[in-house]
Amino acid sequence: MDEAWTATVMDYALCSTEGNDVVFLGDSICCSGIEPVQFRKLTRLRGYNLGVLFGGLGPQAAPSIVLSYLAKHPAPRLVVLCTSPVCFEKEVDAAYVTLHNRFLSCFAFEAPDLRSPEGIRAYVRSVLYLIQQGTVLRWYQPADGGRHDLRDDFLDLEKTQTYRSLEKLTRAQLGFYPMIGSGHKGFLDRRKRVVRIDPAWDRGVRRLASICQETNVPLLIRLGPIAADASQDLDFHAVEQWLNELKAANPRLLIASDNRLTRYPTELCFDPMHCNVAGAAKFTKQLAEEVTSSLKPTAADAAR
Repeated sequence: MDEAWTATVMDYALCSTEGNDVVFLGDSICCSGIEPVQFRKLTRLRGYNLGVLFGGLGPQAAPSIVLSYLAKHPAPRLVVLCTSPVCFEKEVDAAYVTLHNRFLSCFAFEAPDLRSPEGIRAYVRSVLYLIQQGTVLRWYQPADGGRHDLRDDFLDLEKTQTYRSLEKLTRAQLGFYPMIGSGHKGFLDRRKRVVRIDPAWDRGVRRLASICQETNVPLLIRLGPIAADASQDLDFHAVEQWLNELKAANPRLLIASDNRLTRYPTELCFDPMHCNVAGAAKFTKQLAEEVTSSLKPTAADAAR
C-alpha cells in the first residue's frame, strides 16, 4: 500500500500536465494533514498534495519529486515542505531500505555521480532493479498471453483496493489521505529528549531549497502537528536552530514563524504522528493563512 501510494504520486508528477498554484511535499503528516479541496475554498489557490512516506523514503525523495514535477508542469507559485518534526533523525528506517532503493532506482531524476562510491552504488542498484523489473514482467507474460495487469490485483493487506482504484481515489482527493478516528496508541518521548538532525536530511533539504531557488519557485517549510500527550518531553531546540540556519543560508526560503511546533490534543489526532480529518481541517486552515500571507496577490488571483 505504501509503495502503491508513492507510485500514484510519481504518476501524477510524471504524467499529468495541469497547473497548480501550490504544491505540497512531505511525509505521511503531509498526506493526512493538508486537504487541497478545503485549501482551495479558503484561498482560491489550486493545490496538490504530493506527500509520501518521506520518513521511510529518506531525504532524497523530495528533490526527485520536485524535479520530476517541474519537468512536466508549469512552475507553481509556491512549494510547501510539510514534515513531521521527528522525521529528520534517521536517513532511512531499516524497514524501508528496499522501498527507498526501489524509489531511487525508478524515480531519481539526476544521474548518479560515478566518481563517488555512493554514486557507483546507486548506479548498480538502478541496473539491478531494471534487470529484475524486466525479468518479472517477462515472467508474467507467457502465462496469460500478456493480458494480466498487476495494477488490477488487490494490494497487499487490502481486500477492496487495487492500484487503479487507489490512483483514481488519489486524483479525486488531490493527493489527500484522510485518517478516520482518534486516540490510536503510540509514544514519541524517549530517554534522549533532544530531537536531532541527521546530516543526510540536512543535505536533502538544502538540495530542495537550491532547486526551488534555481527554478525561481519560493519554498515554505512548515512542520506538521503531532500529538501533545505523546511528545511532552521532546526537546526541539536543535530542529528550530537548524531551520534558522537554513533560512540564513537561503534568504528566499520561507519558514512558518508562528507555532513552528504545533501540538494537537488527542481528539484531533489519529495517532501521535498523524492528524485525523478534524485535525486536518484545523491544520489546513492554519496553513492556508500562512500561504496567503506568503504570496502577494496578483491580478489573476483577484479575477478568480
